[in-house]
Amino acid sequence: MQELFAYEDFTDYSHLISPYTFVGVNNVGWLNLKSDFQKGELRSSLLRKLKDVARQDEIFQPTVEPGRGFPFCEVCGPVKICNSGGELIRDAELWIPYEDIIFASPVLILHYMEVHHYLPPAEYIDAIIGIDIRQPFDAEKVYRDKLVTSGWFYRER
Repeated sequence: MQELFAYEDFTDYSHLISPYTFVGVNNVGWLNLKSDFQKGELRSSLLRKLKDVARQDEIFQPTVEPGRGFPFCEVCGPVKICNSGGELIRDAELWIPYEDIIFASPVLILHYMEVHHYLPPAEYIDAIIGIDIRQPFDAEKVYRDKLVTSGWFYRER
């Protein structure tokens, strides 16, 4: 069985690097479905936008740690998530910039929102609404830089 990670919303990012953390990167949507979490309905346009953001293009690249497989839900098993164009979204992390922080979520947040009615915090929703995919963003580069500045990875200069 695949190991799932759960982190409280707004906690400092430490996924697979604990006890180190990334300053300015906050967890959102890393759920344990057997625990309580905020539920509600979202506008379909919001979910559609986040799915389209997740597909990654040449300018706006929000994914980190891409996997070869599909996301795995502890209740539903492997899930296939598609963007509005019908393209499958592989397992990865979504890093969503917002003001002076970045929200880090599993791509599974899309499934949690759509199927399990997870209602992310208002700031996360505002971040999705405010995303401009015409603005350059490279989450993988930010991730690598944060590994170095966190002390987790030391690179000789």
